[in-house]
Amino acid sequence: MSTADPRREYVRNAIVDALGIPSDKEWLLHETYRSEQAITAFLEDATVDLVACSVCAAASGHKQLVISNTADFSPSCDFQLLLTKLRPGPLLLEDIPKNVSISSVSHSRISSLYHALKNVYTPLLGESDGSEVSESDSQLQGLVRQLEAGLGSSLRQGQQVKDYAAELVEPNHAPLSAILRPEDEIQLWSDLAASSTCPAGLQQRAASISQKFAHVSPQMQQVRKAAGALPEEDALDLIDELHQTLEALWELEAADAPGQWHVHEQCRNAE
Repeated sequence: MSTADPRREYVRNAIVDALGIPSDKEWLLHETYRSEQAITAFLEDATVDLVACSVCAAASGHKQLVISNTADFSPSCDFQLLLTKLRPGPLLLEDIPKNVSISSVSHSRISSLYHALKNVYTPLLGESDGSEVSESDSQLQGLVRQLEAGLGSSLRQGQQVKDYAAELVEPNHAPLSAILRPEDEIQLWSDLAASSTCPAGLQQRAASISQKFAHVSPQMQQVRKAAGALPEEDALDLIDELHQTLEALWELEAADAPGQWHVHEQCRNAE
């Protein structure tokens, strides 16, 4: 009886555990056995340093698992898991897990990179162990923050300018992949107001909205830096200012959607 290869089992388990809810795991495990060539190349071939596992829509409409040795994120792909060797050569048992990097792509390559930088690598690079930060480390932190800011701006201006321009009265139809916090939305309207490609009507509207947000934006940044731990008096003041800002925004939107504003007023009066 042949002994199971623990390296191969590690790769299979990583794929199944990352890609599937419990009801999908049997199907996913079966699919990994149909992709032995790509997994074997990752384990044994010194020139192959990647195995990519993509959940895609098949022509039949059902999901399919595609395993290859290239990071090709196709339009039909919903999610992709990537295992990368950090040491050249065949993957040895002692390389697991310290010399294997596991990452993922979901929905969009730009969106995935942006969220990885924003939520993982920028905070990690900003951590300090108390020692003096070298000039090269400081420059690297600055470059990562610039890349994060550029990707975020690209997501907001690239995808969302088109959607907002097409559906001005239905902004909720816009994709929200870069809008996770209040300050993200504040930055969105600032980006739109400053964009040279934004339609004139939308740009004017964005400038008005951005102006309403201007006096609460510094306080929102303060909340973020304080990790939400504001003194009670400051928190109450901020809540009051946010309430006034939202009231001002409702009044601003009334000109574009009087019917919706009338419904809002009825709801308020009912309260």
